[in-house]
Amino acid sequence: MGHELPSSPTLPPRTPRINGTAGALVTASAHIITAVIGSGVLSLSWAIAQLGWAVGVAVLMAFSIISYFTATLLADCYRSPDPITGKRNYTYMDAIRANLGKPTSPTQKVQLCGLAQYGNLIGFTIGYTITTSISMVAVLRSKCFHKNGHHVKCHISNNPFMLIFACNQIILSQIPNFHKLSWLSYIAAVMSFAYSSIGVALSIAKVAASNGAKKIHPRQVFCQPIFGFVENWCSDRWPESDFINREIDVEIPGYGKYNFNLFRLAWRTVYVIITSLVALIFPFFNDFPGLIGSLAFWPLAVYFPVEMHIARKKMKKYSFMWVCLKALSWICLIVPAVAAVGSVQGLFEDLMKYKPLWSS
Repeated sequence: MGHELPSSPTLPPRTPRINGTAGALVTASAHIITAVIGSGVLSLSWAIAQLGWAVGVAVLMAFSIISYFTATLLADCYRSPDPITGKRNYTYMDAIRANLGKPTSPTQKVQLCGLAQYGNLIGFTIGYTITTSISMVAVLRSKCFHKNGHHVKCHISNNPFMLIFACNQIILSQIPNFHKLSWLSYIAAVMSFAYSSIGVALSIAKVAASNGAKKIHPRQVFCQPIFGFVENWCSDRWPESDFINREIDVEIPGYGKYNFNLFRLAWRTVYVIITSLVALIFPFFNDFPGLIGSLAFWPLAVYFPVEMHIARKKMKKYSFMWVCLKALSWICLIVPAVAAVGSVQGLFEDLMKYKPLWSS
């Protein structure tokens, strides 16, 4: 696998960690709500309907309970080796390194976690570019239908809106302390509840199958770990480089002092451009985050929390609890495996009718 991946950051580089104040707790909670209530929740009604309302609801409830249970196991890994007085593990990768780092294979599981995490985040940043453009186009098409009637095709290309979105993201990506914008987190949390409520209302009205509510997601919450990962790694790799590490104070009227960094400007702009180009060239890319998500769900949500809990409790092999937890882990692997097959099928069908830089 090569060299060990650096710790996955939850904060941008060269900034002090946030203390456990009430404000930080509320901001973090808002970020969690925004991430958990993702736009995928809007398709839950459709997905449940495919299984049947009895089986679908049962599966949804079962995985809700499982996710809650494994989340509590993961939360116990925040400090190591003692859950109360031990050293803090600020990132998922830190927790795995502290609990599952063995002399025989100290980095493989950490690398797997990093690949799953960052692959998922990159897929989401591209997917949300497409989702946002679809949302904008949906508004204009709705206006066209009301004006000209539903017999008119009202075709509007997504591409200009992707470019508009990308330009906005290039500007927003240069905010060095994005995690401190608590007001944005609150707005995003309110939006998450709002569009989810709209989805419920549409489902009740029996139009969810033909219409959907999309949200403009900050767009940036998912990007920050990726930005921080690369910037921290480069800073550690080339500590003497002024291009990478030098912060220039720029006074902006009405805003105050802004910390300008040349590497941050170049790297984040390139990242936004590349992800936007992928979205433009492959407008069916939303199937790919579905594939990544299905592959990342099991290791991040089930396997690692279970394995760390077993290691922390020093459970004996083949004991009752060891068998139960292992069985839970393997059973939960079945569903994402099936979901991955469905995502691959969707990608194949889209490739068959694929036209570069074309949008429906």
